[in-house]
Amino acid sequence: MEKTTSARRQGRESVRNDADRLDVPPGFVISRSLFGLSRASTLPTGLMDDVQAQMRALEQKTGKGFGDSDNPLLVSVRSGSAMSMPGMMDTILNLGLNAETLQGVICATGDARFGYDAYRRFIQLFGKVALGVPDAAFDKEFDAIKEAAHAKQDVDLSAND
Repeated sequence: MEKTTSARRQGRESVRNDADRLDVPPGFVISRSLFGLSRASTLPTGLMDDVQAQMRALEQKTGKGFGDSDNPLLVSVRSGSAMSMPGMMDTILNLGLNAETLQGVICATGDARFGYDAYRRFIQLFGKVALGVPDAAFDKEFDAIKEAAHAKQDVDLSAND
């Protein structure tokens, strides 16, 4: 995957920030041009091999492991466009969180509430973006949890809620 020329503006900005040694997490760009002009139902040949190679490079740069329960590498997956428009970009935060890696996050941060909240947000974003589950389905469940805990806001919940 070309890291510079084929990337859209936002991808180029990430690459430029990395090259300028600004404090941004490492990452990589998958150009939309790999998919042509149509919404292909199959991935381009070799794409997943390239993604796996890029993930190994991220693991080396960060010293973390994707799926490692002791020191998990979590990534954000962002869609992009030539022009940033509110509500038009889908993002999945904390890809790599699961029941095992959650324990590594809790140990690393010392904050169980933070870990569980990050996991909840991952599940909701993945459900919405990748599976098409409406926000309302998650909101209904989460509102019931907040009501049972007498919490007005998300931050009023504890790790035990």
